[in-house]
Amino acid sequence: MQLHADAGISHMEYGLLAALSTATDRTMRLRDLARIANGSLSRLSKLMNKLSDRGWVERRPDPQDGRSTLATLTDSGFDKVARTAPATSCVFGN
Repeated sequence: MQLHADAGISHMEYGLLAALSTATDRTMRLRDLARIANGSLSRLSKLMNKLSDRGWVERRPDPQDGRSTLATLTDSGFDKVARTAPATSCVFGN
């Protein structure tokens, strides 16, 4: 609740942005993000739509695997993670 009040995002949204911020080229496959978030692809897709609408994430087909979709953290998304991180005490996944 505090993260949402302070930064306007949920712990799950922050966790996804944080995971992308540490990935190579700030990019991951959606199925890998779903695994990290311990959630379904359906739930992840809804969250990615929300993050994409805010300009924090971009999605595109994986050129090496046409069945996969890649998510890339934008510069704006990275800025959001950086601004939010000091107020965060918990991120999902290990």
